[in-house]
Amino acid sequence: MTLRVLIASSLLLALPGLVKAQTWTSPDGFLTVAIPDTKQFQEFPKPPEPLLVLWVSQDESTRFGVSKLPIPLKMKLLQDSVEKGFAEQIGAKVSRSPATNVAGHEVWNMSAKGPILESTQAMVRHEDAVYTLLTVTTNGDLDTEATNLFIKSLAISVPPNRAAIDAQLLPDEVRAREYSYRMGQVTGVVGIVLVAYYLSRKFRKTPTGKSPSPEPTATDSQQAT
Repeated sequence: MTLRVLIASSLLLALPGLVKAQTWTSPDGFLTVAIPDTKQFQEFPKPPEPLLVLWVSQDESTRFGVSKLPIPLKMKLLQDSVEKGFAEQIGAKVSRSPATNVAGHEVWNMSAKGPILESTQAMVRHEDAVYTLLTVTTNGDLDTEATNLFIKSLAISVPPNRAAIDAQLLPDEVRAREYSYRMGQVTGVVGIVLVAYYLSRKFRKTPTGKSPSPEPTATDSQQAT
């Protein structure tokens, strides 16, 4: 075997590991996203619930994450009510972007800008769970390129459950709107928690003059519901 063949074989064997290192997959295997640039972001240990994963920029002003919230299997989710709940929770105006289709799943896209944060979200429902890709910026300097790369990196490996979709009844529109509104509120709470933690890190110093090691406490998403 020639040296060239040995080198080529080594590169091919190493490639799956390299690809895996550049993506993150949810524990249930439903979705995958690109890991943000490791020169600018680091993965945060023990992210606050309902986040599954959280990446924080070097200056701690920007966060990228993925959350998962439960929803009754037969409960219909209404996009306008989700947006309303999110907007009112963070005191911001929400702009809706066209929905996208990922592996047969409809993905709702929205962005919001308020006095304390700027956020972009992509939300997808699968059976009894709602997954949200979110970015939160607190210093008013949104990295549009990094945000778009993260949101658009969404890949889904599980096909839609048509039976579950057909089972999403709307027996009581008022109840569905109220539930959707509260779902939007919860996503807003996540953003506020991240902002509050950033501000506490910014102004709270240890006796050595350095910020303490990041260790946020988990939040109970049920409080918003």
